[in-house]
Amino acid sequence: MKIRIRAAARADLQRQFYYLQQSHAGDETLVKLVSEVEEALAKISRNPQTWSFAPGSQRVRRVQLPRFRMQVFYFIRRDGIPIVLEFARPGLQPRWAGRF
Repeated sequence: MKIRIRAAARADLQRQFYYLQQSHAGDETLVKLVSEVEEALAKISRNPQTWSFAPGSQRVRRVQLPRFRMQVFYFIRRDGIPIVLEFARPGLQPRWAGRF
């Protein structure tokens, strides 16, 4: 199944990547981030209905990236295509609500 990623969510991920680069994370850490994101997107693609709802929503779901303590927030369109709204780290105000 195809997944769409909103531009704002892509920017979230780019900021996280940049942050890791600036904090002198090694190439291995950056590769692990990419791998975990790909794995989370594959999980969503295979079984979009499986993952739990985000607190306060009956439409937005989330998948955890455990190694990086990030979450991927997404919803499923009426045509069944998952749309990623946000890649979020802990401690940040959720922005997914304004990204529908």
